[in-house]
Amino acid sequence: TPTIQWVTANDYIYWLNGVNDRIFHNSSSHSASLIAVNPADVTITDDTVWAPLVTPTPAHVLVYLEKIQFLISPWWNVSEPDGRVASGTLASLSSLKKSLYGGLTNVQAYQVLTGAAEPVVSSTTEASPPSVSWHWKIAAGDLAAFAAAANIPAGLNLAPSLLQDGDATAGQWLTLTMRRVTGSINGVRAEWSTTVSDGTALRTALLEVRSSVPSLDPVGITNESAPYAAATPASLTEVGSTVTASIGSGPTAFSSSFIIPPSPPTILAARSWIGAGDLRYWSNGVNDRVFYESSVFGPRTSVTPGSVTVATTGTWAPFTSAAPDRVWVDQSAADFATNPWWNVR
Repeated sequence: TPTIQWVTANDYIYWLNGVNDRIFHNSSSHSASLIAVNPADVTITDDTVWAPLVTPTPAHVLVYLEKIQFLISPWWNVSEPDGRVASGTLASLSSLKKSLYGGLTNVQAYQVLTGAAEPVVSSTTEASPPSVSWHWKIAAGDLAAFAAAANIPAGLNLAPSLLQDGDATAGQWLTLTMRRVTGSINGVRAEWSTTVSDGTALRTALLEVRSSVPSLDPVGITNESAPYAAATPASLTEVGSTVTASIGSGPTAFSSSFIIPPSPPTILAARSWIGAGDLRYWSNGVNDRVFYESSVFGPRTSVTPGSVTVATTGTWAPFTSAAPDRVWVDQSAADFATNPWWNVR
């Protein structure tokens, strides 16, 4: 598989005049299966300008077994200048980008309206307050009860996943992630999830979603109806080094607090767990297709579970009564691009 460094290097692809295209990835990029061909078995005829600069035999010849999916935002630093493009080039390309890509966007919008193309929705997970993930490992004896509570849509099955680099074995995890999101949807979102298989690959199943403001989803159309009630919002705050989180009140409430210690250890999320988020299934079987930038591969702070207070009621209480097995704090912002309700069309 490609190294994360190689994948990250493709976040921004520069043209010779300093203009860059911004690239969003999914697992077809970062966890692709490759065949390494013995360079001695490769015949190369090279008449390009680069021939004098490279050895006749390449170090690697790699063949991707499947197609690679990218989402590209072209000429990114024409609209978001970074000082690498000459002012005259910016001036000439800015108006061209508006007319050229503005026209393409109009065509795309028409195709979306007629059902011939998919919409693309952008969002950003903010770094302040930091995102938090609580993970509970489902014991073997609780898997049947968990499967019944999760009520996974037809065609999906619970599937264990490695959670972070260095894990020796995969496990079935119940995860609560809370983060502040801006973009097409704003506010704090709280998502209970687990990993499933759709027969093709590891995916994410959204078991319950709450947010601090009404937002669109394919189950309740807007989350103003239970169990997505805006009247019981999600809250995530950071004061100093203390992080406090809460979801609603009463029979479906959750609350937690902890202190981020000085110089805490860090972990890397497993690629398979990140890649499971490529397709996120809602409780009615509808899925969202998601692309992301490489900041999702960055180190996350690991908080000692024993230092985390948790109080929870409702559906997930039987599986979260003990302290979480892992608690992550992600203090990096990340941009996402989503094709919502992907499998509707």
